[in-house]
Amino acid sequence: MGTNFHTALSTSATWSTSSMAPPFSDLDRGITYLKNIIIHTDGAITFNSGTGQLTWASILKILFNRADGYATQNVVPAGNITLAGNEFAYIDLSETNGATSAVAKAAVTTGAASNFITYNRVVLGYRATTSGDLYPVYLHPSWSAIAGTSGTSGTSGSSGVDGTSGTSGTSGADGTSGTSGTSGTSP
Repeated sequence: MGTNFHTALSTSATWSTSSMAPPFSDLDRGITYLKNIIIHTDGAITFNSGTGQLTWASILKILFNRADGYATQNVVPAGNITLAGNEFAYIDLSETNGATSAVAKAAVTTGAASNFITYNRVVLGYRATTSGDLYPVYLHPSWSAIAGTSGTSGTSGSSGVDGTSGTSGTSGADGTSGTSGTSGTSP
């Protein structure tokens, strides 16, 4: 029997609190960390498949539940990491709210103990060996980046008899859509 999510009992273990609490506590912690991890940023997330460079332009914020059930946030400063084929990018989470973490990388070795299933490790993505593509696990671009609706939208100007009514602004992924002009009646 594997021990990915618990501490193995010894043959001398009895059904007492001291012998049973640690395995169940470890199992609970493992399950808690697997639930609803949210990673977000206010900047762009990019990946260059030619070089393997994964870049996040702003602070990454990771929200998760720690072992006692409290919501916790870790942060990672803006930066980048270069992945070779068969490597994954990850963050080891700290149960200290507001802790600063770092993105690291490791290679997957099949037929050996898993290095990506650790209870406090969140995998951001994996780079394929042959294609060089990045397969996100917990790191995804924002909905506006996926839908192509990032940009700013707004209205500015004044309306009145002096002829200065109009709208200006940009909207859309390329930032080129907008209306500006003047209309009205001059005295």
